[in-house]
Amino acid sequence: MGLTACFLPKPVVGVNGSGMHTNVSVSKNGKNLFWDPKGEEKLSKLGWEFVDRILTHGNDICLIFSSSVNAYRRLDPHFEAPNQLKASPVDRGAMVRIPIGNERSMRTEVRAVAPDANPYMVLYSIFKTGLDGETARSQIYARRNAIYRTTFIPPSTTLRRPIGQRSCSAPT
Repeated sequence: MGLTACFLPKPVVGVNGSGMHTNVSVSKNGKNLFWDPKGEEKLSKLGWEFVDRILTHGNDICLIFSSSVNAYRRLDPHFEAPNQLKASPVDRGAMVRIPIGNERSMRTEVRAVAPDANPYMVLYSIFKTGLDGETARSQIYARRNAIYRTTFIPPSTTLRRPIGQRSCSAPT
């Protein structure tokens, strides 16, 4: 056939790369704790705190999510790649997306994970950060077309560098 299987995040320049978008939710006694019919985007307070913690530590956990140089090449803003530390229900450039859900399927989608990442480390870091991580005091505000951005005031001493709406497309 002349074809070769490749698991590189961005094997060809100028073509969309591959991503391991990871959808997560938290349940207790069969009840999805991310669902709130009255919450913004129907995401519960716990769900927004989970998202805030992921975004607060986004620069650090991107090192686990995108552990190769080729993985950073995938995060090109011209190819709907997650290259901004923000959450949005519609913006494909957001690190975290909030898909439409119901009481059984409400979840968050962490889009910055490269396909060559260790899935065990990825899931551990997402849940450990999302449930136990220190959270910034975020201000979430609505814009037209229901795009939500998060402005960060970083925690005092836990992070080695400030977090803002920087891109995680290149290591610093």
